[in-house]
Amino acid sequence: FNTSFAQDGLLIYIPRRVAIEETIQLVTLLQSNIELMSNRRILVVLEEGDKANLLICDHSSGNKHSLSTQVIEIFIKENASLNLFELEETNSNNSRISQLYVKQHSNSTFNNCNITLINGLTRNSTQVTLAGEGAETNLTGLAICDKEQHTDNYTIVDHKVGHCKSSELYKYVLDEHSTGVFTGKMLIRQDAQQTVSQQTNRNLCLTKCAH
Repeated sequence: FNTSFAQDGLLIYIPRRVAIEETIQLVTLLQSNIELMSNRRILVVLEEGDKANLLICDHSSGNKHSLSTQVIEIFIKENASLNLFELEETNSNNSRISQLYVKQHSNSTFNNCNITLINGLTRNSTQVTLAGEGAETNLTGLAICDKEQHTDNYTIVDHKVGHCKSSELYKYVLDEHSTGVFTGKMLIRQDAQQTVSQQTNRNLCLTKCAH
C-alpha cells in the first residue's frame, strides 16, 4: 500500500568515515482538514565508520479522520553507528502504520527510541537483521495513552551470526480506555553462537478499563 501510494521520499546517504555531530531532524505535518492520507518512504545508508543521529517527528493539525503510513529502510555498514528517535504527536482520529527495516553489518550499532504521546491508532513494526559479527542493537519504546488511544509495537530481531547483542525495553502508561500492545520476537539462528539477547516490557494501567 505504501509503495503504491507513496507521495514523497527521503534519501540520507553518508559517505565513509563521516561523523555528524548535529542531529538530522525530519518533521512531518499532516493537515487532516486538507489531506486525509500521507505516505512516505525513507532510505538511510551509513557507510563504514559513520556516526549519525536522526529524529523523526510526526505531527497533525485538524480533527478529521486521517491515515499516515511510512516505510523506513536503514543499512548500517561496518563499524558505523546510528541513533534513531521517533516521536508521534498527532490526534485521536489519526491512524498511523509504520514499518522499519534495519540491516547491520559487523561491529555496527543501532539505537532506536520510539515515543508515542498523542495518537489514535498506531502500529509500529520493527525488523532488525544482525548480519555481521559484533553488531549491537537496542530498541526502546514509550507510550503514554488515554481516551481510546491504541498503541501497538511489534518487533523482530534476527541474529543471523554469532557474537551479537540485542536488547529491548518497552514501557506503557495507560489511562481511561486506552490499549497498549507489545509483541517481541527474537530469532537466534543455529550458528549464532555467543549471542546475548534480552527483552523487557512493563506497563502501568491507571484504570480498570485500560489494557
